[in-house]
Amino acid sequence: MFSHVLNVAVLTLLSLSIAFADEAGDTPDQSATDVEEITVVGEESVPRLRSKLRRLDQEFFRLYNELNTNDELDMICKRETRIGSQMPRTVCRSRLHRERQSEQAQDLLDEDGSYFAVSRSWRARHYKKVRDNVMRVLGESAELTQMMESRAALRRRIETLKQEKADR
Repeated sequence: MFSHVLNVAVLTLLSLSIAFADEAGDTPDQSATDVEEITVVGEESVPRLRSKLRRLDQEFFRLYNELNTNDELDMICKRETRIGSQMPRTVCRSRLHRERQSEQAQDLLDEDGSYFAVSRSWRARHYKKVRDNVMRVLGESAELTQMMESRAALRRRIETLKQEKADR
């Protein structure tokens, strides 16, 4: 944003200097019209890096779902707030996992009102199936692999900035 403002200011000053030269009857020589462009790049903040990370995750899962041949294992990501927390977070689950949760919630309404949860053994088996599928799709896509590497670099940068802030 600052870079854009700076560029607009430089262009405005350049146009004003040409206008003044024209009014004075002078023709600006080449050196007067050559303006050095200055670009200012500030350090990215943790919130901006997190936003960048969320966009990368969205693009990753969009591409993953496109390349994945098993629709049950498509990943659906939603912003959710855990009970007892005010902070939303992105939770990605396979279509099959979300459908299973929905079925169990419906069963809860139909029966005695006991607490429901997807069983740990089912989650463990399902997690392995999802992990194996993700690894297979990653192995077939250099673009997805690059996105994972970019994601890891962003996470490291966020952690570094947080640590630097904590050390001050």
